[in-house]
Amino acid sequence: QWHHDKASEGVVKPEGFLEACLLLLLSEEDSYGYELIARLQDFGFSDNQDPGTVYRYLRKLEKRGMIASEWDTSGTGPARRVYSMTPDGYDLLAAWAEIVRINMDILSRFLKRYEELGIAPEGKS
Repeated sequence: QWHHDKASEGVVKPEGFLEACLLLLLSEEDSYGYELIARLQDFGFSDNQDPGTVYRYLRKLEKRGMIASEWDTSGTGPARRVYSMTPDGYDLLAAWAEIVRINMDILSRFLKRYEELGIAPEGKS
């Protein structure tokens, strides 16, 4: 199912794409929640992404065994939870990559057929 997120300035993302992005970011490196929120901008999420939503996804992924977390007490400030991938998480990421690949093919076909119509975008000649 697709939805339109007004906060992301017109970017359309499939439901659950946040999960896929979190898995990809964690496969690149272990990370803290707020670091992940900042890095989500690379995928069209707004810079004021609701932290609660991200943390809910992280908790669900951890409960399903896709990621793991532990408290990092090495810094001078309060302890922070650092998230990392599990083997099952890498399997889920591979499944997401295939879903994205299929959707890219479908979207490419849509765009090609639209462009063949020769219709100018609204407000342009």
